[in-house]
Amino acid sequence: MTQNDEARIRQRAYEIWLDEGAPSGRAEANWLQAQAELERQDRGPLWQAGAEGEEPDPETGAGLAGMGPGPMAAAPGLGEPRRKRRA
Repeated sequence: MTQNDEARIRQRAYEIWLDEGAPSGRAEANWLQAQAELERQDRGPLWQAGAEGEEPDPETGAGLAGMGPGPMAAAPGLGEPRRKRRA
């Protein structure tokens, strides 16, 4: 993690803390939330998770924002071993 990343996380964690009414004992939770938010933001709109905390499925494309099913869903049999044809 770079110093810039740490500064961004610290700033976002502070904003979350203020939004929550500045409660005590939430520093670690706010830090982790800020870190997760910024990681999702840095990945860009194509990799936004479908459900909170859920990562996109690279094989099916599930969870890709606005992209519909992925190429693997439309191509059954890909990734399976080839079978020899009988002549």
